[in-house]
Amino acid sequence: MKIYNSEKEYDLNHQVCPKCGNGRNNMFKTCVWFIFYKGEPYKNENECECMECGWKGIVDDLIEK
Repeated sequence: MKIYNSEKEYDLNHQVCPKCGNGRNNMFKTCVWFIFYKGEPYKNENECECMECGWKGIVDDLIEK
């Protein structure tokens, strides 16, 4: 698991669907709060579903744009 210095850095690396490249704005996702600690391993396990292709996974599975 990668170490991130900020939530923004994490978000930049987890933006789009790994199957079709659709952006986060067209994703359905749950909203459980995962606490970010700078310099600690972080994994956002909120479930998400791509509204374009139907892919399902967690936010941590999304890829960089």
